[in-house]
Amino acid sequence: MKEVFLCCDFNFEHADTPPERTARALCDALRARGYEVFYTGESSPDAGVDGYLWMVSSRLDGAKALVLVSERPADCADGWVRFEWESFYRDITVRRMKKLFVSCLKEGAKGYPRGIAESPSYAWDDVCGLLAELDKFFLQNP
Repeated sequence: MKEVFLCCDFNFEHADTPPERTARALCDALRARGYEVFYTGESSPDAGVDGYLWMVSSRLDGAKALVLVSERPADCADGWVRFEWESFYRDITVRRMKKLFVSCLKEGAKGYPRGIAESPSYAWDDVCGLLAELDKFFLQNP
């Protein structure tokens, strides 16, 4: 199955920021293309921190690709976003799992942590390039 974890800094109370709009549009494009997408912005913290941690961790484990949507480097520096991308990146670099980590950044990767800066990166308006990267990965890694 083509499972994608879509990671984005979001606020449960104010769900209409530029990164969130970009992530929602990307989520729709991925689903239209047949991908199964877990988008953190659609999840709910109602289960408390432990329940949310379990849910996010299990979806990270099951995903073969993670797409990080970010407006600026500070969005990835702490909290859930950092936990998500670092956990996934660690699966690739330390555990040597065949997974794809790709980012969708408003501007270039300058100023982002090394794991993000060294991974494939696409601009917010290059959805076609990002989709092609995912398609290629899943074709080679069914």
